[in-house]
Formats: sequence, structure tokens, C-alpha cells
Amino acid sequence: MRTIALLMVTTILLAPLAGCTGTDNEDDEYYYIPPVPDKISYFVHASSQTVDITIENEYGGTNQYNDVPMWIDGEANPWWYNFSTYLDGWTFLYVSAQIGQDCDCIVRAIIYVNGVQADFSQSEGAYVIATASDMR
Repeated sequence: MRTIALLMVTTILLAPLAGCTGTDNEDDEYYYIPPVPDKISYFVHASSQTVDITIENEYGGTNQYNDVPMWIDGEANPWWYNFSTYLDGWTFLYVSAQIGQDCDCIVRAIIYVNGVQADFSQSEGAYVIATASDMR
């Protein structure tokens, strides 16, 4: 009796799914939706004239940029590095900025993932480093 009741309940619950292929086009038996890459942005700005920047790039390697100008003709010149990648849970994101001057300065490093701030670091003083990192 219990087996018959279980069979009836199972049939009632699964009946609406009978004949569903999961596609909008009945000619396609299966279809594939490719993943969309994530957009990564590294941002650096400082009150010093220049900074040295180190990043983890889209290929898992390291890039270094020396004496990157933060101000041009008195105008702020923030530094950006943008790329797209597939985040798989093992993707390391990293940006570091170092002030190489004896000044009372502020440096900021920020990581954005799909336009949302993922990590932020700020340091103040002479010869300081701001490092932002994230694992996604």
C-alpha cells in the first residue's frame, strides 16, 4: 500500500515535466550557453608625483610599471588596468602601488570585479605600499 501511494505521489509531481526538452527551439535537442567573462579593473592613485605598480595580469603573470605619473600639469592622472577573465575560484587578483619618495603622501589601490569594489587598500607616508588582493 505504501509503495502504491509513493508511486502515485511521484507520478503526480513529475507529470508536469513530461515532454520538456529545456529548449525554446523544438528542433534543438540540446543547447550550450557559454560562460560570460568577468571584467576586472585595477585602480591606483596617489598624492605623490609618481608610483611604482605591480599587478597580477590576466594570464597569471606579473607586470611591473615604474615611475607611473599620478599628476600631469597639476591634473590628477589615476592609473587603470582593465581585462576580462573567467573566474574559477582559483584566480588571484593583485595590485600593489609603492611611493618611492620622501613625502607625506597617500596612495590607494583598488580592485573592481564587474564594477563592484572587491578590495581596497590605502597607505600614508613616505615610501609606503598599498596592496589590494582577492581570490575568485
